[in-house]
Amino acid sequence: LAPCAQSRGCQVVDLRSSDGSRRAAVLVSNGNAQVQPITLQGAPAGRTFVLWQLPRSGAPIALGEFGSTTAASSPAALAVAMAQTTAFAVSSEPVGAAPKKPTDVLALGGVTA
Repeated sequence: LAPCAQSRGCQVVDLRSSDGSRRAAVLVSNGNAQVQPITLQGAPAGRTFVLWQLPRSGAPIALGEFGSTTAASSPAALAVAMAQTTAFAVSSEPVGAAPKKPTDVLALGGVTA
């Protein structure tokens, strides 16, 4: 996380659970986002994690799925520009068809200017 935080053009968005604990961070650089798990527990059988981008207007947008809680996810292209983004979230979802909206949000983090 430190190299991104110190790099020009790279933004770190902390994702926290409802109790305030830091679960993950989203690293945003060059129009891509990737999740760095921090204290996420492994997904139960039949479930996966989904990274969501929450635009200023419109519904949340699924950017991609990931399963590892020990390594950063693959980069996913942002659906809207960071200037039009209010937050990112990670949810736990059933494996299979891509969800249309998050159902079990594990962590959420607001985007700052």
